[in-house]
Amino acid sequence: MSSFSAVAVVDDHGWILMQERDEHAPLDPNRWGLPGGGLEAGEDYLAAAVRELAEETVLDSIHHPRLAGALR
Repeated sequence: MSSFSAVAVVDDHGWILMQERDEHAPLDPNRWGLPGGGLEAGEDYLAAAVRELAEETVLDSIHHPRLAGALR
């Protein structure tokens, strides 16, 4: 089993950012999910979550006091 990190981004109105995966996605094609992906060598869960969020969305920097960590 590989290590995986995901991010739940919730705005001030309680809306959750979801990602629609296309038909060619290696996992869960044609389904909705949270931005995320596998950890790279030497990377921790939080770093992977921030990197994946930047790779998969236009959110390249998250600076928020409620950012508690990444999901395992």
